[in-house]
Amino acid sequence: MEIKFEKLEKALAQLKSAVLSDLKSDLERDGVIQRFEYTIELLWKVAKKVLEENGVVAIAPKDTIRELANVGWISNPDEFIKYLKMRNESSHSYREEIAKKIFESAKTFVPACESLIIILKEKSK
Repeated sequence: MEIKFEKLEKALAQLKSAVLSDLKSDLERDGVIQRFEYTIELLWKVAKKVLEENGVVAIAPKDTIRELANVGWISNPDEFIKYLKMRNESSHSYREEIAKKIFESAKTFVPACESLIIILKEKSK
């Protein structure tokens, strides 16, 4: 099974560009949140595939994060689970305070995602 990282890397680049830009409106902030949701979704799915290539089965997003920690590829599973929870909050309810919180989390997600992609590429066969 060949894993393609291009979509994930493109999504992350767009998210990074958005969080580094000077946002002027709620609409732009909401666009960042949408990019965050899309990027974290791609990240856990790519991670799941790389784990499977290495003989580790994970079904759901949180399982995938826990398995990444179990095999030693990440040392901060709680951080990634927090990002998953943020994604769930943003897609199930819209409130201003949640939007602001998710936007701030997207800023810290970018470097965490970049680091994990490097590891996943190294572990991909």
